[in-house]
Amino acid sequence: MDRNPLLIDETPAVDQNLLQLVVCPGCHTPHPSLTREGLAAGVGWTCVRCSERWDARRLAAVAAYEAWVVARKTPVTAGAAP
Repeated sequence: MDRNPLLIDETPAVDQNLLQLVVCPGCHTPHPSLTREGLAAGVGWTCVRCSERWDARRLAAVAAYEAWVVARKTPVTAGAAP
């Protein structure tokens, strides 16, 4: 039987636990063991890649700033180079 590589999904299954791990907003490195539940309980961490210190309060500030930036994009600034 011919196997058409375009029709066969051979991507590895995503570990559902990995989806629950917290991720550094700076370099996008997931913490090896800290979950969102742990973060909500007040645990903080230092990113192993970029050495930034993160906790729930700082992550909330980054998310609020990101939302502020998105809300203020205009057609002129949306096409502007960073």
